[in-house]
Amino acid sequence: MIQRSLRLTMAASALLSLTSTVGCGKSSCDLMLASADPTAGQAPAERNAGSPTPSAAAARVLEEADIIQTDGDRLYTMSKASGLAVVGIASADKPTLLGKHPLAGRPFEMYRRGDVVLAMSNDVFDRNGAERTAAQVDRATPSPPPSELPRSTPVTGSAQIVALDAKYPGSIRKIASFEIPGEIADTRAVGDVLYVVSYEGDACHGCASEPRTVITSFDVSDPAKAKQIDQVAFNADRTATSWKRSVAASAQRLYVAGLEIVRNADGTQTQSAIDVLDVSDPAGRIGVGAKLRIKGEILSRWQMDEHDGVLRVVSQQDISRTRNGTGAPYVDTFTITDSRTISPLGETTLNTHIQEALKSVRFDGPRAYAITFQNTDPLFTIDLSDPAAPKQAGELKIPGFVHHIEPRGDRLVGLGVEQTANFGQLQVSLFDVSDMASPKMLDRVAFGAYNGLQDLTEDQDRIHKAFRVFDDHGLIAVPHTARYADGYGTSSCAPSDGAVQLIKLDRDALSKQALLTTPGAPRRALVHRDHLFTVSETNIRAFTLDVQDGDKPVGDLTIGECQLTTPQWGDDREFEGRGRMGNDVWRGGTCE
Repeated sequence: MIQRSLRLTMAASALLSLTSTVGCGKSSCDLMLASADPTAGQAPAERNAGSPTPSAAAARVLEEADIIQTDGDRLYTMSKASGLAVVGIASADKPTLLGKHPLAGRPFEMYRRGDVVLAMSNDVFDRNGAERTAAQVDRATPSPPPSELPRSTPVTGSAQIVALDAKYPGSIRKIASFEIPGEIADTRAVGDVLYVVSYEGDACHGCASEPRTVITSFDVSDPAKAKQIDQVAFNADRTATSWKRSVAASAQRLYVAGLEIVRNADGTQTQSAIDVLDVSDPAGRIGVGAKLRIKGEILSRWQMDEHDGVLRVVSQQDISRTRNGTGAPYVDTFTITDSRTISPLGETTLNTHIQEALKSVRFDGPRAYAITFQNTDPLFTIDLSDPAAPKQAGELKIPGFVHHIEPRGDRLVGLGVEQTANFGQLQVSLFDVSDMASPKMLDRVAFGAYNGLQDLTEDQDRIHKAFRVFDDHGLIAVPHTARYADGYGTSSCAPSDGAVQLIKLDRDALSKQALLTTPGAPRRALVHRDHLFTVSETNIRAFTLDVQDGDKPVGDLTIGECQLTTPQWGDDREFEGRGRMGNDVWRGGTCE
């Protein structure tokens, strides 16, 4: 059921204040109260914007948020330890803290527009509407690492977006804030419009009485008149009320997918739905498009892709509820006439030989790649050059499983887990897919703790922001943390053995390089001015690009401290490879 609403719980007296996607262009960014768009309540058929003009479409760049942003020699980073921190990185040997601003709740991601940062945080407000600091949130419910956040946890807190004027980092000031009921699941900025996808449980402040997914658009073209434009809500399926949805996007459409089981009269069933939203209107009005029933489950954004007027989807039944799924993975294609008219085009199933669960998918132009797993980890190549007749082109059996795939022309770089001699270690693999019928694994390197005692820094929908391939430098960077096998002792959110593993990438080979130790749960790596910077909850470190094992960083800056708390025990969830790479023992902790 689709609902339309302009309800948002405001944290201040302003209805909404955001900032421009092209920067303020003024010495200050004082934002003013603006009313909502009067056409937002009209039915979709009355105010669907259709396709923008070519010039407007060209200007509507699709952008994703992240926990780091750069602006010349400035690095912006957000964490529980630092809040928002602005760091000068012009000199690698002396990174400089230019300023900080506290953030409530669990910092999520941010956008930067000129001198203004739009910082988003979850769990800011408790169910009674009281604002909570990061420390208060963790003392109540110590947070797992991002890779372990389950997709089916009930939502009891509400989120917040704050606009921070960071023109003068030493005196960052909050110029606006507002509450988002429930949890921010994902966002996209398309041109001058920000789209926020949130999930409301029935016990969070300002939330509806029934669980639902809400998509809200904001016009951020003029910081003096920023306003909410539109909002669409989809009630959650009672069979999967607490599962968050994944979002795939183009400059014209959002694909919001999640579990939604429908049993048909003939005994068959579809297990997921994709709600298509038209976001082509430069003014931000949302057109409610088609609702697609998908035979299998969609658990990540990578299972959906729009290419040359065709939507491609790979799914499998029961992968959220069983270890190996049910039946074979489905490959479906759909013709996109417009956002409301999306019709089945072609389909096939993958021949897995034995029952195996779909672990990861990646599309690349007329190709797709799928990974399944039981004891071995087949890589399937899928030919989509004729979208009306998709076909399985080839297969390669490899040990372990691959969690995420990065295409590089006729090569693939994969991040996953070893299951043989180096059992439980993380691994990076290099594949040759120049011959789709006969893919080959060229090389593999393993690293990290044995027996699966490590965490990646993001879930599957966001792992591409942490797992970086620096093509110009032939380097791969993998932030990760390791944990004690027994889970005993004083816990901390800053494991002493957190690090960023560097791997040299050549066309046909991989070689393990330096392990860059970084305190405070490292989460990102970036290259700036011929140095590699690692970013954690608590520290910014700089290394030379030819760093060797044991080399000390050339620069180190502490931006926050982690606090110790009581050890916490998990329950060994798997969530189909959504990032956790070992036993679910999280040692709790909070950062201030």
